[in-house]
Amino acid sequence: MGQGEVFTVPRINQALKEAHAMRSTLWRTLLLASALSLAGPLVEGALAGGVVIRRPAQQLMDLRPLTLEVQITKDHWQGDIHIPDRWGRELRTASRSSLHFRFERPGGAPTTVRYGVYLGSAPSDLSKAGRAVVSGSIGAPPAQGGTGEFDINFAAFLPPQPNGRDYYVVLTGPAASGEGTSLWSNSVKVSYAHQAVTQFASPALNRVIGSTDSYGRERTWKQIPLAMATEIFRVEGASIYEIPAETRVQFLKNGQVVREVAPDANQTHQLPSGETSLAVVPHGGLSPDLYQVRVKSSWGLTSTLPLYVAGKEDIDPQFMSSVSHEESRFVDYVGGFREEFMGTWANTQYYWGETRFLEADHLTFADSADLAYIAGHGSASWITLSSGQGCWLPNAALGSYSTLSHRGDLEYIVFHSCSVLSLATVDGVPWRERWAHTYATRDETRPFSGLHVAMGFRTTHHNGSGAGWWAADEFAMQPNHVLDSVADLPALLGL
Repeated sequence: MGQGEVFTVPRINQALKEAHAMRSTLWRTLLLASALSLAGPLVEGALAGGVVIRRPAQQLMDLRPLTLEVQITKDHWQGDIHIPDRWGRELRTASRSSLHFRFERPGGAPTTVRYGVYLGSAPSDLSKAGRAVVSGSIGAPPAQGGTGEFDINFAAFLPPQPNGRDYYVVLTGPAASGEGTSLWSNSVKVSYAHQAVTQFASPALNRVIGSTDSYGRERTWKQIPLAMATEIFRVEGASIYEIPAETRVQFLKNGQVVREVAPDANQTHQLPSGETSLAVVPHGGLSPDLYQVRVKSSWGLTSTLPLYVAGKEDIDPQFMSSVSHEESRFVDYVGGFREEFMGTWANTQYYWGETRFLEADHLTFADSADLAYIAGHGSASWITLSSGQGCWLPNAALGSYSTLSHRGDLEYIVFHSCSVLSLATVDGVPWRERWAHTYATRDETRPFSGLHVAMGFRTTHHNGSGAGWWAADEFAMQPNHVLDSVADLPALLGL
């Protein structure tokens, strides 16, 4: 036996009294252990009035202060993908090659370290373990908190057909007592098979989630579940964010990567399923189009899923004008608005009205500006743009969500016409359902498809005594004046 640990008697007695205050059902061994713990740190050397307490050597063997791991993959690059070091306590391989190991020293360690390789089972007691297949010296351990590395050439002792064999690697060294050899680490298992099966979960992209509508549903186009990104979208999957600094979302066109962006770390989170949800902003440089997206992580590439990247509304304030040639007063209406408003926004278009301005070619005309001013005859949800040219407004989709390209720019539309904003029910269809989508009509056209405000008359408009010019001026004035003129709307709309 080597030198034992020394504690002073007074300190032990005091600790025993404190431990005795615990429940009387404690085992005496547990009581003694509590006393030793409460007694404080070791006192080196023999002290007057001291007592020597020796711990069994087996306790030292069970401490196993060294942590041993085997290298599963080396740090390398596969094309543009970085594969970092991977370490673990089990490796399955078919390669007859040298293997690399590392061990950490968080605390105590022997004066010198050796490795041993055992066949069939991991040794738990060296005095009972069989002879090692191979062993070797590593040398002095690293400093406390440090790491040591070494290689074992398995090809030197493997049989011609090692398939099905399990080998266990441990670290050994002189016992702390100074007598014999002890185990100083956990065991690492190396198994041989015809096909290596040690692998980490491959990254998997399971969903791409685009914009949502006012009901909180993901937008679809023509009932096709295609994600559409306007500003931010999400990708969700497994093992796609193992090393955040190396994770990228790629946009592909015709099989080629055209853009690569990092996820927004502040909006990325784990899902209850254990998958990861990455928030992604497409950024500039991507024209409105259909792309394939995938995640590039340090573990590899995912498969691709489709995403439509929509365009953004322009930021230049513009308005367009359309007038019916049925009556000259309509020209006066638009003229009065243009005269009042042109110093504020640019008037980019001024045409005789046609149905296509609001329907088939709306992106070129009404939806090319921020505001459209239209004058002509009207009735409930109907506008006559010119003789023989009219639009049943539920057939018009206006605004940023009017098309899959997200190019619609119209926010405001003014109808200088009779009764276009009538609240009456027409052919059994309430006014709300004529203007905005319901769940049942979500795949149909409606004016409010990104459109913010529609202005006009809910009753007959009379032109006497210059009322038309006055109305045009009112429409063109500051928003607070317009709101004053329609102060009764909340009550009328039941808001």
